[in-house]
Amino acid sequence: MTPERWREILAVFDAVVDVEPTARDAMLSDACGEDLALRDEVVAMIEADASSSLLDLPAVDALALGDDARRSIGRYQLTGPARSRLVLEDFDAVDSDGNAVVVVLSQVAASQADGERLAAQQRQLASVVDDRIRTAVDTGVTEVGSAYWVRAADGWESLVAAAAKLPVLDRIPLAIALCEALAQLHDHGLVHGTLTVDSAVVDESGRVVVYDGAIAPVLCDQPDRALLVPPFAAPELFRRGALSARSDVYALGAVIYQLLTGEPPFAVDDVPGPALARAIETASVRPLSSVSHELSPLDAVVSRCLAARPEGRYADASELAGAIRSARG
Repeated sequence: MTPERWREILAVFDAVVDVEPTARDAMLSDACGEDLALRDEVVAMIEADASSSLLDLPAVDALALGDDARRSIGRYQLTGPARSRLVLEDFDAVDSDGNAVVVVLSQVAASQADGERLAAQQRQLASVVDDRIRTAVDTGVTEVGSAYWVRAADGWESLVAAAAKLPVLDRIPLAIALCEALAQLHDHGLVHGTLTVDSAVVDESGRVVVYDGAIAPVLCDQPDRALLVPPFAAPELFRRGALSARSDVYALGAVIYQLLTGEPPFAVDDVPGPALARAIETASVRPLSSVSHELSPLDAVVSRCLAARPEGRYADASELAGAIRSARG
């Protein structure tokens, strides 16, 4: 499959995946015409989407062939099954020297030129941030046009899991540390673009480390539907709005809410794609103070992060970190 064919399949999939099944058949017929192979590929993606397994998608179908020990992405031999991180898949792997790495595979269609731009950007990023932003040590594009990137294996605990072991007030420093790590991107005019609860971990020294920083803006001029996950993606992104520091702040608000309470701020799982922006803008968020009175000083801070319009939010992660410190007293 060529990258062009993959983009064609993805375009049709995006147009029909959230349509009611009763109306989807007619839309597929109009979109695919006499190209029955295209229709079959899209139907397979819809079925795979329902089971939430990227391994069933055409972009990585080759990985399912043959003995597991021979599976590979690029020059990396996979050593275990995929671990889903909402919009991404992590694979334990080894490089040609036997070093343990993690290969991150996305659903975003990409060209070889995209892969080269991503590699150059990650090299530049590594020169201006510290290791609280985990940059890619390698990048690439599969034969069927899916972007992937590689980081050193670490085995660290997720931020939310680490926070769950702490008393409520002891979780607040982790929220500040997350903002401070992300501020390194914003201070250099960059954005993360795909921050979720799966994007941050706590290392062996207790530091918060962020994965996948600034990758999404290189792969897509506008946010790709495959990378948008409620409740972390800001509502304007579902209307093809631009990624920005303020859309990162929205994601930070959602992550911090879950870090502090153990639950996402709201759920929109059953809302079809075209209605997501409005559903997110009007979603009812339970105040932090109703979960724990100790969190009442942060109610206004998190509420501002989750403002429907970008201009209603903090300008960037540094401003948010300062607001949390001030509210905590």
